Amino acid sequence: MLLCAVGPSERRRTWLLVLSGLLAWARIASATCDVDPEGTPCVDDGNPCSLDVCDGAGTCVHPTGGQAACDDGDPCTIDDACSDGVCRGTSVPASCIDGALCYRTSAEAGFSHTGVKFVDGISISAGRAAEPIDFCLPARSDGGATIAPALSLASYKFRGGAVPDTRLSITDQFGTFDAQVRAVNRVLVATTTSPTDPPPAPPTPQTANHYACRRLRAAEGTSLPADIPVTVEGPLGVHAQVLLQPKRWCSPADIDAPGTGIAHPRAGLLCYDVVQSDAVLPPLEVHTANQLGMGSLEILAARELCIPASAQTPVRPCLTSGDECGLPCCREYRGQRPDCTYEPLVPSPRYLGCAGPTILVDPTHLNFHQVTPENNFNPGRFWGFAKQLVRDGYVVRDNLTPFDELLPATSARIIVVANPRTLAGDEAVSPADVAALVAWVEQGGSLLLSIDHPPFERVEALLVALGLVRSGASAREFTFTRAAGSLNGASTIANGAATSEAVDEVTTFTGTPFSIDPAPPPQAQYEPILTFPPDAPADLAGLLQGVAIQFGAGRVYVSGESGGLTAQNTFGMQETPDNEQFLRNVIHWLDS
Repeated sequence: MLLCAVGPSERRRTWLLVLSGLLAWARIASATCDVDPEGTPCVDDGNPCSLDVCDGAGTCVHPTGGQAACDDGDPCTIDDACSDGVCRGTSVPASCIDGALCYRTSAEAGFSHTGVKFVDGISISAGRAAEPIDFCLPARSDGGATIAPALSLASYKFRGGAVPDTRLSITDQFGTFDAQVRAVNRVLVATTTSPTDPPPAPPTPQTANHYACRRLRAAEGTSLPADIPVTVEGPLGVHAQVLLQPKRWCSPADIDAPGTGIAHPRAGLLCYDVVQSDAVLPPLEVHTANQLGMGSLEILAARELCIPASAQTPVRPCLTSGDECGLPCCREYRGQRPDCTYEPLVPSPRYLGCAGPTILVDPTHLNFHQVTPENNFNPGRFWGFAKQLVRDGYVVRDNLTPFDELLPATSARIIVVANPRTLAGDEAVSPADVAALVAWVEQGGSLLLSIDHPPFERVEALLVALGLVRSGASAREFTFTRAAGSLNGASTIANGAATSEAVDEVTTFTGTPFSIDPAPPPQAQYEPILTFPPDAPADLAGLLQGVAIQFGAGRVYVSGESGGLTAQNTFGMQETPDNEQFLRNVIHWLDS
C-alpha cells in the first residue's frame, strides 16, 4: 500500500533497500559461503575464541581473534579471556588450595614400602615409596584462612625412573622465577587425620590434589629467591619463619589410578626450606589414612613450607594460524610430534563450512595421541588427524569430559580413543568407561579405537567387549594392498562412495595386531579391512590391523596402529597419500 502511494523513483529505492536487507540476512544465515564475500558471518563453530567468517572462496573459516565472554572451567583462575583461540584465565592457586607446613616425622606403626604409580603434566612414573618422611599440615602464609583445614599431606620419599630436566616458569606469592626441575623424589598424598583413633576413610577422590615433587635448581642465567621472612598460620599456631630457598616443585598428579587424584590441575606447590625462629613444637602423634594406607606418626620440627604456586613451560610460538573449524594452532615440541607443515588437500569435502558432525578425540585416558599441543608430554600428535578431517568439513575437538559424564548425553557423532596410556601395567580404560562407551555405541554411537605397540595396547577389557582378541605380537611397517588381498577390496571403506575415493594400499608403521573372538557378542558383525597375508611373518599371518564392526545400532572401527592415521614429524600419512583417503573413508563409514 505504501509503495502505491509514492512515485516510481521512491518505489525503486524502497525495493532496493528491501533486496539489500534480504541479501544481508542471507549472508548472515549462510552455511556454505558459496557466494558470500570475504568477512561475511557464517556457521558458528561453538568456540567463543574464534571468528566465524567466509573466506571469499566459498569456505567458512574460523580464525583466532574471537573475544566473546568465556569460561575455562577452572575454579583456580580469574579474568578468563580469549587468547590465541583458546579460553584462558590467570591462575590463582591460593584461591583453591592451601599451603602446607611440613614437619619431620617418625613413623610409629602401619607403614611399609609400597609401589607408587603416578602421572602429572611432565611424565608417567612408577617407583617405590617408604613410610612418610614428612607430614604437612594445612597452613597459610598470605594472611588468609585455610580452605580445607581437615586435609593434610603425607610426604613419601620416592625412588623411580629419571626424566630429562624440564624448564618451568613458577609463580607464587613472592614473584616469578625460572627453574629447572629434575626427577621426582617425593610424592605428597592427600590425607585425613585423627589425634586418637584411625580416621574412618581417606579423602574422597578428586576432592584434593596429590602431588609429584621434583628437585629444583635455578635455570641457567637466573637465581632463586632466598632468605624471605614470613609469618605462617596453621593448626599448631602462628609462627615466624625464614624461607631459605625453594627446593621442590610439586605438580598435581594422579597417583595409582588415572583420573582419580587431581582436583585442581593448575594449582601446584612450591616448597621452601625453612628455619623456625620462634617456637619449639612438643611431640605430637596423629593417626592417618590416605590412598597408600593407614598408620600413625609422631610430628617433630617444621622444616619445609609449601606455598600455592602455578607453573608453565615456556610458550612455544604458533606455527600455524589454527583458523579451521576451531582447530588449535600447531606448536613444535621435542621428540615425536605433529608435522606443523602438513597441508592436506581434500578435493571434494563431505561437508562445507565446518557444518559437519563433531568428532571428539579422547585425552582423558592419558592418551598418547590428542589434538591440542600442550607440552613435550602432550604435543598434539593427532593434530594432523584433525586437520585432515576439518578440511573434510568436520569439527574436531579434544574431549575433556570423563566418559561417565559425557555418555550417553553427548551430541558428538564419533568418539576417537587413540593410544590410551596406563600406569605401570594396569588397564588403560576402566570397566566403568568400557561399559559406558560400549552401551553408547550399541545405541547408535560411532567409535574409532586406535591402539598400538606396547605400552599402548592395554585395552583388554574394551577389546573383549567388542569381541576382539589382542595378539601378543608386535607389527612392523607394512603396506596392505588391494592387489594382494590384504586390503579388503570389496569393502565400503576401501572403495569409498565414489570411484575417486577408492584406495589401493594402506600403510601402517608398527602396531598391535588382533583377531576376532571365536564367540563374539551376538549384536556384532565384522568386516576385516586390513589383514596380514599368509606370507607375512609367522606371528602376524592372518591377524588383523583393521576391522569394521556393526555393533548393535552403532559402528566401530578398530585400528591396530595410530601413526598411519595422522601426520607426525618423522612419519605418517603425509608420506602415504592413500592413507589420507582411507582415513576419510573410515570416518565417512562411521558417519553413515
